[in-house]
Amino acid sequence: MAEVEEKVGVLGFGDIGSRLFEYLKSDYQCIAISRTPKLDVPYWRRANSSGWDDLVDAIADLSVLVMTLTPATRSNEGYRVGYVVPVQNVVSICKAMEKPPLLIFVSSTAVLHQSNGEWVDESSPCEPQRFNGKRMLEAEQLLQGSELPHCIVRCSGIYGPGRGRLIQQLKEQISTDDFAHASNAWTNRIHSEDCAGFIAHLISMNEKQRLALYIASDDRPTPSLEVKKAIAKLLGHSILTELPEVSGGKRCSNKALTQSGYQLKYPSCKEGYAGLVQNEQ
Repeated sequence: MAEVEEKVGVLGFGDIGSRLFEYLKSDYQCIAISRTPKLDVPYWRRANSSGWDDLVDAIADLSVLVMTLTPATRSNEGYRVGYVVPVQNVVSICKAMEKPPLLIFVSSTAVLHQSNGEWVDESSPCEPQRFNGKRMLEAEQLLQGSELPHCIVRCSGIYGPGRGRLIQQLKEQISTDDFAHASNAWTNRIHSEDCAGFIAHLISMNEKQRLALYIASDDRPTPSLEVKKAIAKLLGHSILTELPEVSGGKRCSNKALTQSGYQLKYPSCKEGYAGLVQNEQ
């Protein structure tokens, strides 16, 4: 078998990176880059995302670097060290390279400040008020101003196996059936399998066809209580309370994602949560 020349590295390797490698492993040499060893992958390189020297060596020969970063703490400083510093380091290192890799940064729709039910897309203004959105936007802007080949993927709420917090919370809430006074804002989601699948799709795309920014969300923004009602039904419970009107949140358009040719495996959270609930029972 001929040696696979193109190398894809994932910095901050975790669940999304593991799923991504399943899509890429037949066509690329997939390399996990993290502080601690990853025994379930064939190739691993040690590097601290907020460090420097080991990061230089870890990304030196890559064709693509995917950054799926996670802050150590949910705080302003945690997000600065977890997102801004790593992107800053990667940009500085890649600027000195003769042939820098394509940089794919997994960001968040938290950078979008809209909260009155508006539809938002890649052209919508970003004026986040919370620290997480501000720091994510700061990291995005470092890439956007770098003149390096890059693609930013703003994921809405990622759910999937191992991310069952909402299901667990709902199991506890069902016993009270107290939904009449709960908030019912617009929410947006993407299944972790589609998050990884779309990143793999971007890597395979022709450079001229690939945009520099995408919102990764499913087809159907859904009121939060409608999501809970659907999950409750899957759990075998009926929510009889009349739900309050939808108020707040934003609705993410995935038009650019679908126009890229990617087909969602889970077009809405209804399909996605059906599988999750079945696996948990």
